[in-house]
Amino acid sequence: MSTSSTGDALLAAVHADRSDLTVRLVYADWLQENDVTELAEYIRLECEWLSRPFGDAAFPKLAREAAKLCMKEPLGGWEYAEELKRIRGKMDSLRAANHNLWASYATAHKDQTSSPIPEPDLLHFEAKLGFPLPTDYRAFLLRVANGGMGIESGLVPLSLDGDGDLSRLQRPFPFTRELLATGETGFDFLDYHEHVRDGWLVLGYIYAGFAGLVINGDLRGCVMGSDGWAFFVEEPPTGITFLGYYENWINDHLRECIRND
Repeated sequence: MSTSSTGDALLAAVHADRSDLTVRLVYADWLQENDVTELAEYIRLECEWLSRPFGDAAFPKLAREAAKLCMKEPLGGWEYAEELKRIRGKMDSLRAANHNLWASYATAHKDQTSSPIPEPDLLHFEAKLGFPLPTDYRAFLLRVANGGMGIESGLVPLSLDGDGDLSRLQRPFPFTRELLATGETGFDFLDYHEHVRDGWLVLGYIYAGFAGLVINGDLRGCVMGSDGWAFFVEEPPTGITFLGYYENWINDHLRECIRND
């Protein structure tokens, strides 16, 4: 097997199970052997912090070490490069197919072409938080944009100076996969009134409710929503991740453009 074929096979194995840190480390070794040293070192640091519990005292130090490696360009999100390339292509297609929709965002949301977050800045935020954001969401922030077009009202940018919100984000979202497994998808605010704001970020507003991303707790990485009275999890029973939800939103609008042609 050629060197490039070996690298492709290892990357495919990472994509097949992104939770398998052993495969990531084997890929890092291959990168090191092929002189891609900075990414190899970054992946090793990433594996170390992903293996530790949230709030682990070592995470801020690991984040600072990683920040030194990505001063020129982001290294985080490396495993989502193909998905993000596909999504950016669809964003361009939607911009071309529905200029009025895109222009409405440009008018209502001055940040609709907002830049990605520099990775040292995001790592500094995560160090204060005590754990990394879900991998696909942080890949979008680092390689596409912080905010911009999407989810009806526009994506809400992540605030990196929201110190007052950190304590809320550091507590876990109170609902669990066990509830999803029973087929329960609606969670009454009143049942968890003291903790309904814990462990999630607002992604965007939809009519009287919103979509959010769980970043802490059993449903970490899942998109959930609210109609103002209760929570629900998108696409039960397993839930859907940020990139899946965002790409579905683009796909829906592209299909609408085709129907209207």
